[in-house]
Amino acid sequence: MNESLPSESTWFALVDTEENSDVALEIETALAHDDLRSGQLGTHIYRNFAEAHQAEPRDLVTAAQLKNVYYFHARYHYARYGTYTGQPACLVILDLSFQQYSNFRFKSAEIEMEFEDADNVGLNPHEADIDTTFQPRVLAFEPQDFSGPVTSVEGNNTVKLDVPIQVPGGFVGITPGVSRSKDFVRDGWFKIHGVVKEDPPSMIHWTIREDKIRKNGIRSEVSVATIVSYFPGHRFAARVRVAADVFFPFLRPMCGKKDDPIYFDPARMRDKPSLRVKGVEDSSLVPGLNLGVLDHLPLKKFTRIDASGGSFLT
Repeated sequence: MNESLPSESTWFALVDTEENSDVALEIETALAHDDLRSGQLGTHIYRNFAEAHQAEPRDLVTAAQLKNVYYFHARYHYARYGTYTGQPACLVILDLSFQQYSNFRFKSAEIEMEFEDADNVGLNPHEADIDTTFQPRVLAFEPQDFSGPVTSVEGNNTVKLDVPIQVPGGFVGITPGVSRSKDFVRDGWFKIHGVVKEDPPSMIHWTIREDKIRKNGIRSEVSVATIVSYFPGHRFAARVRVAADVFFPFLRPMCGKKDDPIYFDPARMRDKPSLRVKGVEDSSLVPGLNLGVLDHLPLKKFTRIDASGGSFLT
């Protein structure tokens, strides 16, 4: 699989070039050559040390931080089994948080969630034939396309054209020219967009962008809800990678690339009443039983992104 999130680097430099900024900072940092921490600036690697994590996801899926600059993470919130369009399916909800420090903000972010057959975890697709018979397929997800409230700013551009003339003695003079003025209106809005990738369709890639007019960063709390197919009797896994653009040019930390995947075992997972979400059937999870239809769940509501205004475009 070709990674679309940024790869690790050995050096990075930060220089604040934002207009009208009252923050000036220049940093140069060397990263140690450590395979386990490669590409994971400010984070450690998240492993499945507990036996229970072979059957159900760990709570903290991945995270990244740099002291006094940023912190962000992805947490497992909920899973529910049932059917979607008549086939066995599982609803998976992750919560993402982006915490800004002082004048530092997240201008944009990318999230990838990739599902795979648990038996294929650790196999290199370039060195082995990958059997995709039991590969989970993304059946539905949110958010797909969301825009926040529109911010508009009015302005005026004035262009003055001066005409140079040649005068006796070789001196160049400037005569008054023509001035043209044009009013303009610029719009900006918070934006999140997701697409399904790969063949079979087992990966979702989200991009998040701040309102370019307000420049107040992306939403600090976002959830993603996915319904994915599975095969009874087979575990499946998911890898989560998050990258974010932090205020400064060239600072784009990421996490999740080296972490263990999170596992889902339909035969061993149990319902957690404290994590139930509205709209999902309240019965206990019993292995092997059909627990209801997932086709009409309010996936958009699970994302929490419309609480501050805006609208889903799909």
